[in-house]
Amino acid sequence: MKKKAIVLSIFLMLVISTVAVNGLSINKNNIIKTEKKIRYTNFEDSIIDAELPIWNIGDTWVYDGSIEGKQGTVAEFDIDFNDMTLEVSAVNPTNYTVDISVEEGDVTGRVSGELGIKVTGNLKDTFISGFFYVNKTDLAIDSFDVNIEGTVDAFIDVDFSAQLKTIFFDGITFDRMMYNTLDFPINIADTWDRLETYVITEASVNLLPDPISLYFDILETSFSCNLWDMVDVSGTDYDALKIQRNDENNHIWYSPRAGNIIKVDFSNMDLNFGYYLDSLTMNLKSTNYYVPTVPPETPSVPSGEAIVDVGTAVTYATSTTDQDGDKIRYIFDFSDGTTVTSDFYESGVEASVSKIWEEKGNFEVKVKARDKWGGESDYSDVFSVEVLNDPPAKPETPSGETNGQIKKKSYTYTTSSTDPNGHKIRFEFDWGDGSKAYSSYVNSGESGSATNTWYSQGSYEIKVRAEDEYGEQSEWSDPLLVSMPKTKSIMLQNFPIFSKILQKFSLFLEKMEIL
Repeated sequence: MKKKAIVLSIFLMLVISTVAVNGLSINKNNIIKTEKKIRYTNFEDSIIDAELPIWNIGDTWVYDGSIEGKQGTVAEFDIDFNDMTLEVSAVNPTNYTVDISVEEGDVTGRVSGELGIKVTGNLKDTFISGFFYVNKTDLAIDSFDVNIEGTVDAFIDVDFSAQLKTIFFDGITFDRMMYNTLDFPINIADTWDRLETYVITEASVNLLPDPISLYFDILETSFSCNLWDMVDVSGTDYDALKIQRNDENNHIWYSPRAGNIIKVDFSNMDLNFGYYLDSLTMNLKSTNYYVPTVPPETPSVPSGEAIVDVGTAVTYATSTTDQDGDKIRYIFDFSDGTTVTSDFYESGVEASVSKIWEEKGNFEVKVKARDKWGGESDYSDVFSVEVLNDPPAKPETPSGETNGQIKKKSYTYTTSSTDPNGHKIRFEFDWGDGSKAYSSYVNSGESGSATNTWYSQGSYEIKVRAEDEYGEQSEWSDPLLVSMPKTKSIMLQNFPIFSKILQKFSLFLEKMEIL
């Protein structure tokens, strides 16, 4: 069948098949706590990091994203899409029907390619509608049917519409199949592979006399679940499993709390047949998906050192239990503007985090617990901590030239000091002329130096103080007095007449001595 580059079909194919190819669903910023529903397959198996979620009619996810790519030198696109909505419209015996829609005007960007004629311009008045099927046993995509309509604002406006139907085939046997990147249940350190898959899209475009076929080849791919990550999407924190695709450039984040992937960050993907994906990003914007959960109990008061030095690593620990037996992670608030989140721990197991205090003062440490479904406890009672920082010793009197000339030369001065806490220190030089300069940081006990040029005649007192890497300052050193007279030297050799006079005067003096 005749192949043509239909750039908007390519765009939509990539977006939706990425939703498929990455097992993508979106997540929630706005938790709507309505009736309690079963949301995962086994309430008792708390050791599993992510079980297969269960969706219900009306579950909705909305996200924003962008996609940039090309098909050889024939087509290019750089497109943003806002408020792309996925909603479960039917729950069938074996699959879910998920509607997809993007309102008119929420697909924007620039495209270049063939839409029956060569077209380059900006999208306007563009919208998307359609549906796809998701397998209930593993969230694999079966197929999707989508319509995209709009206008390309080129030299002349070009109205277009395309109806797309996409299906998947096994890359070895060429049998019909479904595709998904996820492999439930998912646990930290799990790895899995996906065999080569062909993606075929049948497209009917109003600007073409006949339907066309678009082909994509997803090569054999490996996935690995690396760690629990805290991800901020649209202002809401989610605990998500970070999943890597083949290499460090491509990641997806799956959140049990959302029952789906909450973030996609892909780049430099070769889809064969000339198609290349430069980048694809997707982020949750909102959802009404909700997992019923009983929050963990309030954690115990944090334990650890109550009197510490700035720059010292200190461990703080706590524990609590979860009535559902869910895994728990702890968020420590140190009241200095920083928080530290622990890994996930089994219910009842003591958890600890390390903290390096960056400033001295009195602080209150408190902690709350959160299960993987987003249920949070109250904060614990506070644990008081006093953070100390001794100042560096008074620096030595600066050493260097005590006489010099203004404007003609820069002069370097050196000093040293020690820090009782072993912190790195730098030196602030006051040149006595209204200017100051800092040395580089050096280890305690080492020398530091800085350079200055004076521009006015006079005597100046150079003094210096030490400052450790956390901002604690010493007293000023004893001063070094320097004198900077005016420059009066005259280069007589540049004036021959004066040189001759000087020579004759010297001869005259010699004769006087002989007499």
